[in-house]
Amino acid sequence: MARTPWLPRNRASRVTLFTNFLAKINGYAVVLELSVPEVTRLTTICNIFLEVDAYVESCKATQEALIEWRDRIYEDETDKNEPGAPPAFATYSLPTGAFYGILDEFRRMVEQIKTRNGYTLEIGEDLMIVGNEVPPTPENISPQLTLEARPNYGVRVAGLMKGMSAVRIEYRRKGGPSWTMAGVLTSLPSEITIAPQTPGEPESGHIRAIYLVKNAPEGDYSPDYPITIDE
Repeated sequence: MARTPWLPRNRASRVTLFTNFLAKINGYAVVLELSVPEVTRLTTICNIFLEVDAYVESCKATQEALIEWRDRIYEDETDKNEPGAPPAFATYSLPTGAFYGILDEFRRMVEQIKTRNGYTLEIGEDLMIVGNEVPPTPENISPQLTLEARPNYGVRVAGLMKGMSAVRIEYRRKGGPSWTMAGVLTSLPSEITIAPQTPGEPESGHIRAIYLVKNAPEGDYSPDYPITIDE
């Protein structure tokens, strides 16, 4: 299933949505006939998102401070003091019940909420789960991949199928003029093999992908991912 348009792609907007949803969902539990496990699951998802987001933003700030600390040691001749200890990353433990794929789970649960007898447009707007209800756009359903170079010119391809029939993987050699099909995968993760231009030599290029539904392309291409592989 393609992503629905109400879940924003922008980080700050998502933080606002999950903060608002967490604060209000308990108040709608009765009218929406939500069970205790459902409310617990929804609040867990909100807490996971907000806590992970806050931790990552904290790490970004620490990384910036660490780079500044390093550069002062490398380049700052005006400070004659002994350098202090480097900035340290905070320790972190995931909330109890954390799991992978929280956004997909949240989408599914919100779509179920919208089918409840007590649901109204006003409730949806208050929970910020109503957007421009138009058909999914290519932007919503482009594959997002993680690639790993493997021996013998192999590439491990990981990502989410999003309910699609398959994903077509294409490859363009570095400096090459065109894309060629490298494989069609019906599940992820999986592995493809790319024939090198010169056997025995490293091979570099880019990989992209597009979803297929009954062999027809669906949505838009993924970003172009650089890859270098070898024997």
